[in-house]
Amino acid sequence: MPQSALRPVPDLPGHRSADDEIEQAFPGSVLTHVLEVVTRDRLAVAIAALELIGEAGGRLEALHLARRGDSHDHRLKVVGLRPRQARALCDRLAALPGVDRAAVEHQILQS
Repeated sequence: MPQSALRPVPDLPGHRSADDEIEQAFPGSVLTHVLEVVTRDRLAVAIAALELIGEAGGRLEALHLARRGDSHDHRLKVVGLRPRQARALCDRLAALPGVDRAAVEHQILQS
């Protein structure tokens, strides 16, 4: 695949981004993100995830670890990020050594 096909498409002038539309559709709400990371090494990935969340400007609100056979399931609830930032964080987590899978779920909480 050509390198140019991997670059994100910037928002067009005069068009609202999906992030802006979420904020406008749910005024006064709080947007959180649940990152699910499946790994073979629980401690090293958990430490790296905390560092990456801080670098992205987010804050960890909750952490749940569960063993599933030979794997570990990390569920991290993160606040302080926009959806685009949470997706980029998920991509960075997926690229860590020992990570089998990473996904993000966006949650809109009414305050």
